[in-house]
Amino acid sequence: MNRMTLIINIALVMQLLICNVSATSVTISNILPRLDIEGKPMDIHDGNIIQYEKGGLYYYYGAGYGECHPPLDFGCAGFYLLGDCGFRENHTIYLYTSPDLYQWTFVRDIFPGNGGRPLGIYYRPKVIYNRYTQLYVLWINRVERTGPFGSPNFLNASYVVATSKTPDGVFTVVQEKVRSIEYGNPGDFTLFIDNDDEERPTAYLAYNSFNNLHRIQIEQLTVNYTATLGKNSTTKKEESNETRVHLFLISFLLIPKKYHLENIKGNNFFFLTLRTLYSTIQ
Repeated sequence: MNRMTLIINIALVMQLLICNVSATSVTISNILPRLDIEGKPMDIHDGNIIQYEKGGLYYYYGAGYGECHPPLDFGCAGFYLLGDCGFRENHTIYLYTSPDLYQWTFVRDIFPGNGGRPLGIYYRPKVIYNRYTQLYVLWINRVERTGPFGSPNFLNASYVVATSKTPDGVFTVVQEKVRSIEYGNPGDFTLFIDNDDEERPTAYLAYNSFNNLHRIQIEQLTVNYTATLGKNSTTKKEESNETRVHLFLISFLLIPKKYHLENIKGNNFFFLTLRTLYSTIQ
C-alpha cells in the first residue's frame, strides 16, 4: 500500500467517512440505535474501523455490553462507577463488517471471555495487520475492578495483546500485560502504521497514562507489533492530553500522510510527517 493503514476513530469521523465512500444518504442519530442488516441494534462501542484492502470490506471492532440495562440513567459510567454498563468485566469484543459503512453484518465475538483472556474491564480495542508476520494484532486496554467496593482501579491498568491468522479471529492472548511501555497504568490509545517499508512497515503506539498525567506518549512497536521498543518521544505538555490521541486519526483523514498536534498553550498547529513526529517532539 502507498498510504498508511487507516485506523479510524468511530465516534469522531463516521459521518465524514460515509460521505467519502458512498453516495447513499445516511443519517446517524444519537437517539435511535444503529441497526445491522437484520434490523438488530448494533451492540458495539469504542473500537476502530479498518479496511485491509482497497475496495474490500470495512471491519468494525468494538466492545459489546450484552444485555446490560442500568437501573438508572447515569450513562455508561453509572453512579460513582457502580451499577454501570461501560465498566463491567463481561464485555465482548464484537466484529461487524460492511462493504459501504452503511450495511453492517454481525460476525462474532473475536475475543471471548472464556478463551483465556485475563479478567478485567476491556476498553477501546484496536486491530491492525502485520504484513511481516501475516498476523492480525489486537491491542486493548484492561482495567481491574480492585478499587473500593469493587470499582475500577485505574492504578491497575494495562494493555493486553492478542493475535489471529484471520481478521475475524478468534484472537489468542500473547501478552497479558505489555511491560515495555514507558509509563504504566495506560489509558486511551491508538495504533498507526507507517508506509516506510513495503514488507516490514513500522508501527507506533500513541497513548496516555495515569502515570504521566495523561500526556500524549508515542512509542515504536516491535517488529511483531506485540510490544514497544521503549524508544519514545512525547509532547511533554504540562496539561492533561486525555483523549487527544484521537487527533492523529482526524488529521490523517483530512491530510494524507501527515498528522497534526494541537499546541494547547499557543493554539497553534504543527503538521509533521509520522517519522518527524516520532523523532523530534521532545
